Amino acid sequence: MKQNPFTSDKRSALTAGLLIMLSVNSSCEDERRQREASCDCAGKPNVFAVSGMEGTVFFDAEAERWGISVSGGGDIKEYILYDAVHVFFPCNPEAVYEFENKRVLFSGNAYDFPDQITVPAGTRLFCIEISAAGAPFACEPEDAPPAELPWDYPVKPGTDEWVQLGGYDERAGVSQIPDSILPGLSTADLTDLCLNYPFLYDASGFHDRTLGLDALFANFNGIRELYTRKEISAYILKYYDRDIHNLCLLETGPHPDRFITLSPGLDELLLSRIEWHGESDREEFMEILRSLVRGYEVERYYDSYLSQLSKSNRFARAHIIFKMNPRALETFPEYIVKAMLFNGALYEYNKEHIRAFDELSYKLIK
Repeated sequence: MKQNPFTSDKRSALTAGLLIMLSVNSSCEDERRQREASCDCAGKPNVFAVSGMEGTVFFDAEAERWGISVSGGGDIKEYILYDAVHVFFPCNPEAVYEFENKRVLFSGNAYDFPDQITVPAGTRLFCIEISAAGAPFACEPEDAPPAELPWDYPVKPGTDEWVQLGGYDERAGVSQIPDSILPGLSTADLTDLCLNYPFLYDASGFHDRTLGLDALFANFNGIRELYTRKEISAYILKYYDRDIHNLCLLETGPHPDRFITLSPGLDELLLSRIEWHGESDREEFMEILRSLVRGYEVERYYDSYLSQLSKSNRFARAHIIFKMNPRALETFPEYIVKAMLFNGALYEYNKEHIRAFDELSYKLIK
């Protein structure tokens, strides 16, 4: 199972002692209700998806109930709460028996816990039917193995030859893929070349993200060829999954590769440009949306490191959703839709719209 980097000793303080806090804050009546409260996931309304969350499995002997405590990873249904504890009670606890008192990665469909019982401030309770659970791995960088490409850029940034070329026009000129080679490149090789294009990251430097993508497509023949190929999203998603995974390196200290914080957003911009040809593309677009939602969950945790990522993710999700069904965004004010399709920038005073858009995304991938 691929690691989802919600790991930090800082968050364990909120989880430790949770059961003690529950018992201290509970009256006799609350204790009775806690013992009687149970989760039944069959046919529940307002179900929302949880994917790749990490928490600690515990058994509440008093209430005879299993639970998973998640601290600081963000409340999937509501706007993110970094200082809150979220407890998920499994409807199918056999899925987590083996992880008692251990960290676990889990996914499934959840809904609000049905009983109003006394809990510590900043704690929210949910029921969940777990679809997958497994042990997290240590944060190890995922690097693509060096590819044996039939062609590579003859001059690369950082070399003396690159400096001697002078301006943008000369450097962009030598970075074009020769017409004699371009059509014969496999989609895998072409994707690798495009994602290593020397000026690729310039596309993320535009306030209007669409203009940045337009400039990339106008100035590089490789990206234009790539987007004539079928099912290119699968190739881009491989890079996206790797780049999202590698964000865990931010918690290991300063990292020399600045592209760790830039690469996921660039992948998201490229995914936003995938063409919709009709209903035959729906499953492909749903997979893109599912991947973007998983990436968003990780990015929100690292928001203090890189606040721009959530914007590029909303931009990509908005474009993917709009292409599948333009009417899906009709419930939002026109200026909000324009903001999301322009650059994804929504701010604190838009948090209700952010929450609604996130809930729409989760609803669509159920």
